[in-house]
Amino acid sequence: AGYELDDYISDLGCTLGEELLKPHKSYVRCILGLRDKVQIKGMAHITGGGIPDNLIRILPEGCRAVIRRGSWTEPPVFELIRRAGDISEEEMFHVFNMGIGMCVVVSKAELDRSVETLRFLGEDPIVMGEIESGERGVQIRR
Repeated sequence: AGYELDDYISDLGCTLGEELLKPHKSYVRCILGLRDKVQIKGMAHITGGGIPDNLIRILPEGCRAVIRRGSWTEPPVFELIRRAGDISEEEMFHVFNMGIGMCVVVSKAELDRSVETLRFLGEDPIVMGEIESGERGVQIRR
C-alpha cells in the first residue's frame, strides 16, 4: 500500500512501525489465577491461523463454537490491513487474531465466576460466544 514504517497513521494513533512493534500479551498470570477458581474446559491461544483455525483444535466431535463478531472491539490495524490488501473478512479471521489473543471455554454455570475472577486479576474479559451441539467447527456471526 506504499506505507513506510515511520508513517503516522491517524486511525492507529501512532506510526505503522510502533503499531507493529507493540508487545505480545502474556496470559500466564490470568490463566493460572482462573484455573484456581473454575474448571477450564478448553483454551486456545489465537496465533497464526486466527480464531477459526485455532479454536477448532479444542472442540470435540459434535460441538461447534459460535462466535459473535462485534462482542469485542477489533483493533484498527486490522481494518488498515484489510483495506490495504483488499482482503476478505473471512480471510482476515483465518490469518489474524483480530484482537483476540486467548479463548477460554468454561461452563455456563461458571461463567459469572470466571468473568469476576479475570476482572479481579486486572483483565477485561469478554463473552464472545458459546459452544453448542452441531457439526464440529467455528462459526463467526454478526
